[in-house]
Amino acid sequence: MQTGDTPDLDTKGLNNLTLDSCKAIRDDYGVEIFTVAVDVNSASAKKVLRDCAGDDSKVYDVTGADLASTFELLAMRSLRLTK
Repeated sequence: MQTGDTPDLDTKGLNNLTLDSCKAIRDDYGVEIFTVAVDVNSASAKKVLRDCAGDDSKVYDVTGADLASTFELLAMRSLRLTK
């Protein structure tokens, strides 16, 4: 069923839109995407995050207790300040 111009999307459709957006951001704009799965148990959700990042080295699967240290690691690894 459609409401106006917005189609109702199922999980597969939403995942595809997400991955298309991730690919465009990476490929068209050269942006590195890092994903962080916090207390995620779903293999399919983790796959979407992995595919979005495009590189396993940019994917973090952590618990809530590890979140702060994960963001510190990300900041040390990839934070660049520009003028």
